[in-house]
Amino acid sequence: MKTLALVIGNDDYYKKHKLENAVNDAISVKDVFERLERVGELSLVMIFDTL
Repeated sequence: MKTLALVIGNDDYYKKHKLENAVNDAISVKDVFERLERVGELSLVMIFDTL
């Protein structure tokens, strides 16, 4: 079974207060998932920031 992870970090919300760390937090989560990928627990990691 293939396991996928999609991580999205968005600091720029339209008409809302901007966040300061959402993109950095998403990158940290991606890094953890990539370490899992190296031990065979995850098949694909994708990250999108500030869409």
